[in-house]
Amino acid sequence: MHIISLLTIAISPEISRRDDLTNRSDIRLSAGQSFRPRGVKIFETLRLRLMASSSSSSTSTFTRWQHPAMGRRTSFPVQRLLLNLVNCAVAVLCIRRNLSYKGVAALQWITDHCDHAKYIMKTDDDVFVNMFALLKHLSDLYVHGYRLRLIACLVFWHMHVMRDGQWGIPIQDMPDDLYPPYCSGMGYVFSTDVAVALYRVSFYVNFFWVDDAFISGFLPRGLGGAVNHSDMGRAYCGAHEMGLYWHDTEWYKYIFTHVHDENLYRRTWDKLVDIASRRTIPSPRVIRPGNLAEHYLPKHILFPLKRPPGKQQEIKQKKDEAAKKPVKLV
Repeated sequence: MHIISLLTIAISPEISRRDDLTNRSDIRLSAGQSFRPRGVKIFETLRLRLMASSSSSSTSTFTRWQHPAMGRRTSFPVQRLLLNLVNCAVAVLCIRRNLSYKGVAALQWITDHCDHAKYIMKTDDDVFVNMFALLKHLSDLYVHGYRLRLIACLVFWHMHVMRDGQWGIPIQDMPDDLYPPYCSGMGYVFSTDVAVALYRVSFYVNFFWVDDAFISGFLPRGLGGAVNHSDMGRAYCGAHEMGLYWHDTEWYKYIFTHVHDENLYRRTWDKLVDIASRRTIPSPRVIRPGNLAEHYLPKHILFPLKRPPGKQQEIKQKKDEAAKKPVKLV
């Protein structure tokens, strides 16, 4: 069995150059490597970095990339590329409203040069990825026939459209109150045929600048039901739960975590590599997208947190606080 995956990493528009370099270093030490997890014969990882260009001053080294459906005003500079399947790079002027352009550029690159890959994973540069668990899960899916029409992620089934703030959408741009189902940008997986289909349908779908909603929501909807989302929500955990990645029984059941602590990131990766070198990941009895294990220890037991007070307790606390306040005499 020879399975090849392509890893795409999106760079945040708000990130500083120093943090960008730090994040890239973390990625190279962890997810951006080739892996041969125990129990998987061959699994090669290719990297496609969606790099951020802070300015368009060096336009002499750039060619113009333009999606035909987007019109002349939406073209942006993309660095001239050589076919390098080990480390592909796409450079984009880094503003928030270019994020969807970066996503479509990645889909085009995958379509033109990476169609031999079996699966595509998109993640952000500030996300910890358990590549051992991911590659084992993809290996199981491949063996059991989940090779086509696959979108696996934490699915936002009924996400409301925000009208204010940095992600606010004016009602004239999107009258609907709900987005179509789409994936958390923390990380999601396509089979490569889906990536190719999304690029082709992007010529006919109205452009939308919120990238995760556009790439994993509006474009799949444009395929008219040809692909559907598979919920992989149990594979995501919070930064305060990073201990899962070196827990004796839970380390292979989680894949994606947002983490902004570089020391925590690297310490967790080192511990994960150590446990993965000594353990083999078991396959669950039922193989399906998002089902990484048979049983999970409840996270609220592993990581007990203070729960907010109940309604009655909250009322009692307010009464007690009011009773302690001095009474003002008129």
